[in-house]
Amino acid sequence: MRRMRLFLPCLLLLAVSAAQAQSYTNANGLVYTINGGAITITGYVGPGGPVTIPNTISNLPVTSLGPNAFDGSTSITAVVIGTNVTSIQEGAFTYCGLTNVTIPNGVTNIGDEAFYSCQGLGSVALPASITSVGITAFGQCWSLATITVDAQNPVYSSLEGALFNKGQTALIEYPAGITGSYSIPSGVTSIGEAAFYSGRLSSVTIPSTVTNIGELAFVGGPLTTIIVQAQNPVYSSLNGVLFNQSQNTLVEFPGGVSGSYTIPNTVTTIADEAFFSEYGLTGITFPPGLAGIGEESFWNCGLTSLSFPASLTNIGCSAFGFCQSLTSVSFEGNAPTVCSGAFFGDPATICYVAGTTGWTNPFAGLPASPCASPGPTGSLQVTITPTAAVSAGAQWQVDGGTWQNSGATDTNLSVGNHTVSFSTISDWTTPSPQSISVAADTITTITVTYLTNVPQTLFMSEYFDGDIYQFSPGGVPSTFASGLAGPDALAFNSGGDLFVGNELGNSITEISSAGVLTTFASNVEFPLGLAVDINGDLFVSSGSYVYEFTPGGAQSTFASGLTNPFGLAFDKAGNLFVASPGNIYAPSPGQGKIIKITPGGVQSTFVSGLANPVDLAFDSQGNLFATDPYADTITKFTTNAVASTFASGLDGPAGIAFDAAGDLFEADYSGNIYQFSPQGVRSTFASGLTDPQGLAFGPVASNLTNTIPYAASPTFGAVPLSVSFNSTNVDAAGDPITAWNWSFGDGSTSTAQNPMHTYTNIGIFSPSLIATNSFGSALIGLGPASIVVTNSTTAATWTVTGAMHDQREFHMATLLGTGKVLVAGGLASSSFLASAELYDPGSYSWSYTGSLNVARDVAAGRRRHSRVAERSRARRRRLWQRRGPQ
Repeated sequence: MRRMRLFLPCLLLLAVSAAQAQSYTNANGLVYTINGGAITITGYVGPGGPVTIPNTISNLPVTSLGPNAFDGSTSITAVVIGTNVTSIQEGAFTYCGLTNVTIPNGVTNIGDEAFYSCQGLGSVALPASITSVGITAFGQCWSLATITVDAQNPVYSSLEGALFNKGQTALIEYPAGITGSYSIPSGVTSIGEAAFYSGRLSSVTIPSTVTNIGELAFVGGPLTTIIVQAQNPVYSSLNGVLFNQSQNTLVEFPGGVSGSYTIPNTVTTIADEAFFSEYGLTGITFPPGLAGIGEESFWNCGLTSLSFPASLTNIGCSAFGFCQSLTSVSFEGNAPTVCSGAFFGDPATICYVAGTTGWTNPFAGLPASPCASPGPTGSLQVTITPTAAVSAGAQWQVDGGTWQNSGATDTNLSVGNHTVSFSTISDWTTPSPQSISVAADTITTITVTYLTNVPQTLFMSEYFDGDIYQFSPGGVPSTFASGLAGPDALAFNSGGDLFVGNELGNSITEISSAGVLTTFASNVEFPLGLAVDINGDLFVSSGSYVYEFTPGGAQSTFASGLTNPFGLAFDKAGNLFVASPGNIYAPSPGQGKIIKITPGGVQSTFVSGLANPVDLAFDSQGNLFATDPYADTITKFTTNAVASTFASGLDGPAGIAFDAAGDLFEADYSGNIYQFSPQGVRSTFASGLTDPQGLAFGPVASNLTNTIPYAASPTFGAVPLSVSFNSTNVDAAGDPITAWNWSFGDGSTSTAQNPMHTYTNIGIFSPSLIATNSFGSALIGLGPASIVVTNSTTAATWTVTGAMHDQREFHMATLLGTGKVLVAGGLASSSFLASAELYDPGSYSWSYTGSLNVARDVAAGRRRHSRVAERSRARRRRLWQRRGPQ
């Protein structure tokens, strides 16, 4: 391919002939030639500052800015291009001091690298006439934040500052001045050559629609993470690295990663330019099955040594060219086929195993000889937990050598003892160095755990009260957030933000580390399980799906075809485990299972034959724990799915979470939170709770004392339903309120103090209010948790539908958030009923659910009905529980 000027020296051959066009210079320092009655600007010798390219010189039209015409003109600050110019040729303004450029309508072509490394250029506007933009036309313009395109342009368009084709299916160039993370829009099918070349992003997310990625798409810059959304048919990602879908080809390594890297054992091919100019890469471990290394794959790298496996058969042209720190190259097998220039410019020597074939001296342009006979060697693999510590930068090294990432393998270690030490990272306690014995021809594996120094606290959701509580170390609860709609599952991201699944509100609430509530996602039906992966993406179980949300809120389907997925948990390898209790309306032993889903979206059954698993958590050793409210147990599963009972005799265990010390906490339907030591010894951490559900450990947060009440009326009615919302104009301290930000739960918002909103759809909606006082402090609105909008009716008429299984009177009927009706108890003839049925208006049918423990009716004035109260665990257990006398 055409190599980038940043990385490669070039040899310029000048052939000067008698027929060469004569050069002229005008009074403003523009150097030009005349060709066919038109002028091409070929150079600049002026004083700098703002420069105007005139329409004509000596009455001849200026039609072209030639190759490298203003190359290196750092004194130029702005350029206005004349209206006769149609072409800005390759490298015309490279390394200029431009901060502004005006490109007129009429220019049709911008050549490769035309404005390369104009580092002060902040924005570019392309006219309607542009039909060709070259590769990295604006590459390494590190102030460039916006590329805009005239709406009438037939070839190109722009979106969020990036350059796309007209249909926005191809991303052509992303501005190098934008920092942070970027999610490529869904619908994009191709990423252009060098599209993110030498940019300043740290993370890029590729949607499932992308099927083609050009060469050097992500080369250079601080990029450390490439994420491919699940279900992409061509590509995948693992630990921030881009692979093909089957992960047997490493496609591209992010340019901002430094240190050493171990290529996964699944890889057999390294693609062309995969590690191009990775000069921060100092160590690489090749997998034992590697067969081919592509052209320029490690060009201009920072590697100091290479050890190739016996499986290697081919090395592409210039694969390791200009790796000027490379001194040692060893081969374990026969000589591979090596393209010319594979090690061009390297000061290395080659050694090969005696007895292998195909060797010459020199080989591939380097001195080659048999390796000295080594002594016996072994390998060491170190895994670091938890993943939050890995994300924070935790690494390990052997005997003071190269720092390596979690999961990497250090090979060719001498037999005997070696010292493994660990990096120091902020907010974590560094593990003590360990002396590890390495045996010959074996891989020794160890797992090391970092403990956080950041104070952690336990958070709990209470479903019926709509509250989130945090607990002191002694188990004393305090309110962290209120007014949620059936909060259940909880999950923290690495930034300390808490995500809450609102089962009644069909939404996800995000509570920032500062305590501000926002709606992260809506229209998510029954979000029963939440988990955050190492990349910060949120995974949500809902219906028969698991959805994936990027930190920016972009939603995609990660898995489908599941049976009532509940709790979610990630293992150390990034596999997602899903609790699947089966038929939640009629739980029975043997129908539950736990599903394992790889990062690529491949599903398999981890374990089956369970009763009713609902929540999951991993300990630091990789063991999986599952609560089962049907069996009243917590089960422990080893990494190979061997099961053992960790705790029994519980009362409907729900959410579980591990603290940093390895103790397991369990939310129990009895109103208690139990704490279990790693050995399974149980103690009561907190008691007297109403309805404990989800648990999660996160950073200590302050109580949300800054609240503001609001009212809504009516909160129930037929569609269209007009609701009046009212708030105060001062806070509890008497300070004026300066802003009101309402979210009505249906996608509509308002900034009025007392808005009126009309709901035009049927459903249950969760309104929210964030107000701001005169000091700029955020106040959380406390008011009705939900607005229920029912079917519109024109007359109070009855229609005969499916009959109940049991004839009953004086029974209880409850409209559930799902739209279904739960009927329980009642009087049949002369006896009370304990049965309960569920009516589905979609099918006009009734189905039995769990029976009451005590038969009763609710006849007014009757002395016969029971004083014992019960509640249905319709969300998790689908059983009835006695709650004590009324």
